[in-house]
Amino acid sequence: MRGRRRKVARQRGSSRQDAEPLGVDPNDSGDGAGRSGRISSRISALLFPAADHISDMKTFLVSLLSVLALFVCGTGQVFAAGAMPQASGGGIPGNIRVLKVKGDVTRTIGKTSKEEPLKEGVFVQQDQVIKTGKGSSALLLLSNGTTLNVQPNTTFKVDKFLQTPFESSVIQFQGLKAEPSTSQTRVHVEEGSIVADVRKLGDGSTFDISTPVGVAGIRGTLIQVTVQTTAGGSISVTINLPRGLSDFAAKNGEQITLSNGQTVTVTSDPITGIMIISGVSPLNAQTIQQIQALAEQVAAEIPATQAFEGVPDGAPEQLGEAVTDTVGGFGGDQGTGNVGTAPLGGGGGGGGGGGGIVPTPTPTPNPPPSM
Repeated sequence: MRGRRRKVARQRGSSRQDAEPLGVDPNDSGDGAGRSGRISSRISALLFPAADHISDMKTFLVSLLSVLALFVCGTGQVFAAGAMPQASGGGIPGNIRVLKVKGDVTRTIGKTSKEEPLKEGVFVQQDQVIKTGKGSSALLLLSNGTTLNVQPNTTFKVDKFLQTPFESSVIQFQGLKAEPSTSQTRVHVEEGSIVADVRKLGDGSTFDISTPVGVAGIRGTLIQVTVQTTAGGSISVTINLPRGLSDFAAKNGEQITLSNGQTVTVTSDPITGIMIISGVSPLNAQTIQQIQALAEQVAAEIPATQAFEGVPDGAPEQLGEAVTDTVGGFGGDQGTGNVGTAPLGGGGGGGGGGGGIVPTPTPTPNPPPSM
């Protein structure tokens, strides 16, 4: 009887020992060197199995690599077909539709030096530069409702334009009073003049116009910003504000606040860097009327409906892929076989033929009501 009990006890002890974690021996005397040796032996057995197990290991590794390959390929397809990842700054790149082009107007994308003609119906996004020649202009509509009239002899850049996605097809951009979703916008005027009619911004939204001598912050404003460089190299920036409120932060640290019907000119000396501020003064009636007329030119070109039809909100527009078709959408390249992006039934790519692809709407909360 006692022999049987000792045998059972030995079996139970063996089970407990087998259940211990890797490299831990309950009978270990605490000798660190001995324990390390046992751990190394067990790890070696795992990493360098006996010859009769190598075949099974090879089969396992091949299967594992196959699964990983399928996972990577599948992930790539998800990113290609799914929504664009969120960009930093509270949104994804917004769209700027080119409503009308007059004369010689080009755009440059990113850090490339390659210029291409700017065409009506294409979409401009952040990090793109627009240049207008003599007697030329471009009328633009941002997906946050802001309109821009880029005047002749102007170099204008979209430094940043991020916006929270929304369903653009339900927004009537004609007469829009407030932006449909939160946005962060920063444009730069290096030379020339622009007129911006900025819709009422929501909480968390920003709209800045930078110049070589300072930045104008805007919240629901009709504004004209003009940058002129003299033969001597001095830079003069004039801010005309027929309507709204703007804070101009000069590079020398001075803050200038403008309100309805006011103007200011800031001039920077190219040698000393000293800035001369002319002082805030009233705008004359004729200048106000001229600025309002330039803003109305853009408003008259805004489509009654579906101003951004054909491009999912925030989706980047590829170079040359947006040409206006007869149903208000945007088809593909003519003769290249690219897939069109017009609504179903619209013109597809010239070489691809057939209807365009219906863009998948981006689900977002309902936009705020127009003010």
